This record gives sequence, C-alpha cells and structure tokens, in this order.
Amino acid sequence: MKYEFPVKRHRFTSEEFKQKKAEYVAKYGYTMHIPGFSDIVKIDLTTPPTEAEVKLYRKKDRQALGAHRYEEIRKLMAAKKQSYLRMMGSPTPDWIANIGTTMNFLDDVNDSLGTLSVLIRTAAHLLPSTAGKALMGPAGWALLMADIVNVAISISNAPVTMLTAKQESVAALETNPFSKEAKVKRARRLRRLKPGKGEIIEALQVTNSVFGIGLCLGPILGAVIEAFTGPFRVLQGKKVTVKWPFPDFNTAELQAMEGIYGAYMLNTGGQELSPLDHTKTYLVAELATQVLYPLFQEWHPLDMVDGLDNIILQAKKPKDPLTKLLFDEEGIHWPSRTGHLHTGRQFVSAGELMDVGDGRITRSFEEYARTQNHTPLGQIGMQAVNSFTPNMLALIEGEEEVVVDIHPVAKACTKIIHNGFSMHPDTTDQQRQLFADIILYPPPKGLDPDFLMIRDQIIPYCGIKLIPRPHV
Repeated sequence: MKYEFPVKRHRFTSEEFKQKKAEYVAKYGYTMHIPGFSDIVKIDLTTPPTEAEVKLYRKKDRQALGAHRYEEIRKLMAAKKQSYLRMMGSPTPDWIANIGTTMNFLDDVNDSLGTLSVLIRTAAHLLPSTAGKALMGPAGWALLMADIVNVAISISNAPVTMLTAKQESVAALETNPFSKEAKVKRARRLRRLKPGKGEIIEALQVTNSVFGIGLCLGPILGAVIEAFTGPFRVLQGKKVTVKWPFPDFNTAELQAMEGIYGAYMLNTGGQELSPLDHTKTYLVAELATQVLYPLFQEWHPLDMVDGLDNIILQAKKPKDPLTKLLFDEEGIHWPSRTGHLHTGRQFVSAGELMDVGDGRITRSFEEYARTQNHTPLGQIGMQAVNSFTPNMLALIEGEEEVVVDIHPVAKACTKIIHNGFSMHPDTTDQQRQLFADIILYPPPKGLDPDFLMIRDQIIPYCGIKLIPRPHV
C-alpha cells in the first residue's frame, strides 16, 4: 500500500523553472484548468516506484518489471507530467504561486496537527480515565499548534484573499490562539468525542497525503485564483485557453469511440476481411462520428489532452469465450500473443499506430471500391466512407475548418444530368477515362466548364453520345 509523510517539503519556484515556463507559454500560451471529480476525490493505492524500478522503466524493460507494474509506473509518470504541464501553463503569476506553495505547506501542517489531536482525544475517551487525562495534554498541545499555524496561513493568505475580494482573513488575524476565548474553544473540542465536519475534511486530506485515498482541495483553490489571473492575462493580450476535466462518457459515446478504434485497426489489415465485413466497419465508423459530434463540440480531446499522440495504448485481449477456445485449440497462448496489428506488440503509442495505418487504410479502401464498385453493398460502403471523411475532419479540426468541394468530374457529370441528358449506355471505359482526363486538366483542380462547352466540345472530342433523360 502507498504511504507517504503527510507534509511535503516546501519549495519556491526557481529561476530555471521560470525560464522553462516562459518558453512554454511563448509556444503554447496559458491554460486555465477546471478541476473534475477525480481531481478532488482521490483513490490511488499505487506504490511509488523505487529507484531500481525507475531505471528499468526508462529502459522500457517490461519483462523485468512485469506488464502490470510497468503500466502502473507509466500511469504515475503520466500523472506527474500532467501536473508539471499544469504548472507550466498556469496563468497565475510566480508571486501568487509561491504564496500558494506556502499555504499548501502550512495547510498540510495544520491538517496533520488537527487530525493528530482528534486521534489522541478519541483514544483518551476510550481509555480509562487516568490514562485518558494524560493524553488530553498532548491533544490540547496539538490543537494549540494547529491554531498558531492557522494564523500563519491567514497571514500568508492575505494577498490572495484581497485579490479574490474575501475578508475572512481579517477575522482570522484578530484571533489570538493564546486568548481565553481560544482556550475555551479548544477545551470544547477536546471534550467532544464525535469529530466535526471540518475535522473530517482535514482527516480526509491527511489520508490522501499519506495513503492516496481522501480529498485534495488544492485544485479548487487553484481554479478560484485562475478565475482572476486568466482574464487578467487575456487583458494583457496573451493567449489563454480553458481546459475542462474529463467528462463522464455515456454508454453510446464509449461504444462510438470503441467503434472508431476497432474500424481503424481492422482496416489496416488490407483485404483480409470480406467485402461485407469491410462495409460493416465503414458503417460503424460513419455512425460513430455522428454520435460523438455533440460531445466534441463541448469537450475536444485534442484541446484537453497534452501529447495525445504519445499516449500508450494496450492491445485489447479477446473477451469472447469461443475466440479464446479457438486460440487454445490452435495452440496459441492468447494472453501473451495479443498485440496490435502489424506491430505485434501489446503496448504501442497512438502516434505509431497512426503511422502504421498511413497508406494501408487508403489502399484497402481503393481495392474495396475497385471490386465492389457496381454492387449494392459497395455503394452503401462507399457512401458511408464519403460521409465519414468530412464528419471525422469536422470532429478533429472543427466544422468551420472543413470545406467540402465536389470532385471536378462529378461536377461536370452533374451539369449534364441537370440539363436533362446522360451518357449513352454504350460509352466505353476508355471514353469515360478520356472525359475525366480532360476535365481534370490542369491538375489538381482541373477545369470547371459550363454545360455548353461540355456538350459542344468535350463530349464530341471523346466520342461520347448524349441522350435525353426520361422525364419522371
């Protein structure tokens, strides 16, 4: 189980950090972070890695660490990197950040002393009266030191409370921990067996620091401060973005994400799939973009996740019992042989998977279109891909960045149809190809001739006959 001392060492920002932050902000701008539920309520029992384990992790020695432990360390390192990037991109000035560091240090001390007092007084109430009286002294001393630290917190907190227009610090500064009133309050707390709400919150913050389970209120304070410093940076003409927490995805959204991932992986395999299975993957991908579009309008992973292409993805293991049985009968040890297509590895970065699929998926679809061009199944699959492509680009780049333009040949054919004509059924593939070559010259956009030019010049040159279309 994880165990750490409840009070972390106090550190101010260094000159090296300031320089790196300036470089980071110049490149990416400032980022305001809105904390989510998992940022506040912590449940993490992962044991921090030892020096030896860190060395093995840097060498990517999964065999020596074990797949499970390697994944635990990877998640810990990713969380540390995320925390570091939050500090780098925060719009909070250094002087306020240093005050916040001091406040966190003193708050940890205050919470630890308050929780220690609760534990001692609880033990005092449960033990015989003689032993209990002996413990009440240390419990009172812990409360006294907590009150003294609380005054120090109020002093260090004063510039921030003034910034956020709060006046609680005034009352706190007027409280003398050695006054008669303070002594009476401490005596009342010592007589009480049941902890109060504030003491429970303090205890949960301590358990989070020690064991990794409890509350972390720092992100809330940071968000409150950034609510003032972020707009101030905007007034300075700086770039400021807002990063929202990961939402709770519903079942449909999770299935849509799985669908796009699965369709991508299956189509990197070339033509191993049947035309029917290819068509199913195209339909799944097209429907998934429609499901995800509302989500991406509010929460975009490219804006919310730093270094998305560097995220390590684990190959999914078989779940169906019949699939497992098939592997077992073929003598394949599926728990160790499971890997991403065309890499053979269980752990691959998202960027590498994109590189693997680059070109493969295009060639696979071109072959599908060539063989299924005149089948109803192919028409359905190609229409799905035709809809999926702009939808996916709109998800990634934003709807305003996607401009759909009709292919020059399709545009020329549309003009023929709209004017009441069609090509004669005896038109050969060579004639159609010559027609396409003329329309597409000069590449890449080609011509945009009007109907009269198509009818009187291009069509006769290609040897094609036009016939009137029947009126419906």
